[in-house]
Amino acid sequence: MLGMVTRLNFNNHLTFGGYSNMSYNTNLQKLISNNILVTSPSTYIINNFSRENLVLSGTSIDQIVNLGNTLSYTIGQKLKLISNNTEVVNVVNNSGNTIVRLEPYNSIELILLDNLTANGTWLYNVTFAPPSRGYNFREEFNTGTATSGMTNWTNTASGAGAGSLTVSTLFGRKSIYQLSTGTTNAGRIAFGKSSNGTLFGNQIMFCYETDIYIPTLSTVGERYLLTVGYGDNIVVGDHLDGIYFEYDESLNPTWRLKTANNGTRSTTVTAVAVAINTWIKLRLEVNRNGSEVLFFINNQFVGNITTNIPTASGRTTDLIYKINKTAGNLPRTVLVDYCNENTYVNR
Repeated sequence: MLGMVTRLNFNNHLTFGGYSNMSYNTNLQKLISNNILVTSPSTYIINNFSRENLVLSGTSIDQIVNLGNTLSYTIGQKLKLISNNTEVVNVVNNSGNTIVRLEPYNSIELILLDNLTANGTWLYNVTFAPPSRGYNFREEFNTGTATSGMTNWTNTASGAGAGSLTVSTLFGRKSIYQLSTGTTNAGRIAFGKSSNGTLFGNQIMFCYETDIYIPTLSTVGERYLLTVGYGDNIVVGDHLDGIYFEYDESLNPTWRLKTANNGTRSTTVTAVAVAINTWIKLRLEVNRNGSEVLFFINNQFVGNITTNIPTASGRTTDLIYKINKTAGNLPRTVLVDYCNENTYVNR
């Protein structure tokens, strides 16, 4: 049997390839969970590779595919997961650690490199959804200018030495974008797209991801505020509308998750300390009706927010990175490797 359900957190009937009796599933190629809304994810565990293709179809929120115990697998075995889900599927190893978030209408091909442990080592390649299903925006900063990147970002700086530049090679990565507050105690820089480009909800799903590097922590004497995600304020102060990660050492030494709707905000304080001198992957996912945001740091789920998500007419926002000093004259920087935004529609 290729797949089985280990945990169902809903009362609706789940059908496997047209069969409700699991003993008939020897030829299972399709797991169907249509029109089921769950408050907690259901998990499919792959026990062997009797089929190389697995098609996932449904509307369940945050379904999980567990790749199972690789000790019984053969090195080099392949599996292709094809998602027709309207929500993200979390693909995890045997221990439940995220390997990849499989976005709607995408497919992923996996190959087992080794099975020295039950988790194994997986190599994978993701194929993006066709244009009729979604839109992909990616900024790599490998061309363009120090003020606009590849795709005409808006760069707004204030203070002596505040600004941005493209670093050709850094830490083994090419084309890194650096934002600096300069040497003014209120120096700042905001780097973003237009503030009226994105309205959440309307049956459009948003998946945002970026990799950033923070060289120096904020301190009492050299304090700064950093926001990353979606926002609408390129000057001093918080966002009126937005969904974003925030580092505000004056309040917490950990990452804060925030939404803002017409100036009313919701905040979740995580237990994840802001790390320096390492790359940090920040990811957020906004569901289709704009009723929930999931936040991830380094592929690990760190919290969700269901309130003050800007969905009403006129509550538009867009991609932004913003760092501003509030104390001290030493420059503080944040480095950005890439920015990726995928949107999905059901058409």
